[in-house]
Amino acid sequence: MDTSPALRSGAVQHPSLPFDGACEQGAFYSTVGEGKVAMVDEGDVAAVAAQIPAWVVDFINDLRRRERNGGAAWVSPDVERVTGRPRTAYAESVRAVLG
Repeated sequence: MDTSPALRSGAVQHPSLPFDGACEQGAFYSTVGEGKVAMVDEGDVAAVAAQIPAWVVDFINDLRRRERNGGAAWVSPDVERVTGRPRTAYAESVRAVLG
């Protein structure tokens, strides 16, 4: 069973990675500026993976496969059908969040 697409943390922390000073400073510096990335121990990821039922893994893997193959690229007409107005464009949503 391939669980790799189903379990993806922001970043996997591993002692072999060159995090000079990160433990002493309590911070990891990178190019994301003030952004934050969740660091998850690889053993914790494996422990969680062992608890996920096979049907959930299969569902997530099927969903990711569909996305990779373009099967999730279409836009549903449901928003306009239900609300009577066109859906909000992605660019408009981003502008609303960013101000």
